[in-house]
Amino acid sequence: MKEETLTYIVNEVVRRVKLLLNTHSGLLIIRKNTDYILLNILLMSMKNNGYIFDVLVLTDSKELIELDDALEALTFIKAPELQNHVEGIHKYEVVIVSNLNIMEIGKISNLKIEDDFLYLLYEALKEGKTVIGFSKDLDIKNNINLRNLTLKLSATLEEIGLKLITRKDALIRLDSNIITLEQVKGINGASVIINKTSILTSTAKDYLSQNKIEILRR
Repeated sequence: MKEETLTYIVNEVVRRVKLLLNTHSGLLIIRKNTDYILLNILLMSMKNNGYIFDVLVLTDSKELIELDDALEALTFIKAPELQNHVEGIHKYEVVIVSNLNIMEIGKISNLKIEDDFLYLLYEALKEGKTVIGFSKDLDIKNNINLRNLTLKLSATLEEIGLKLITRKDALIRLDSNIITLEQVKGINGASVIINKTSILTSTAKDYLSQNKIEILRR
């Protein structure tokens, strides 16, 4: 066997072992009215951190699924079938729900677990799993008092493991070729999207790191 071939095989084995050791398992539940732009950004970030996902598409019809990555395990189910997945929730580190409405958020906060969907989320939280839920209903612009109330509710739910994400708070896009501290100061989003060729100054990078703001390149 040639030395080059042997080296290739050894490197490939090492690569696969590292991949296995750094792989995290997640469950993605896709529902109607999903914000695929926001969802794909989160999935890209988590994929870069070693996550792989099983995907349950919770819908009555096989509507268009606009996922950037070719997720292999796409399973179309109806709500009652969720109960079949409760027992396996322990094998996932994170559960992502593509759309949570304000009524469901209120029920979870008051432990009013009235259907199979909410019961699966409750079981995930009970098992100590991280649950991430997207919610368009929390994108409130014209009523400050209501927005403050929902922020308090979000903070309470985050204490039990449910992280709510809205388009307004989740990401900021910066298109400059050179990104400085002045441009990133005051950003309170969870992620900043920049171009693949953009250059971050050291002070800008330090600020984002200190404030736990993730840098995504697209």
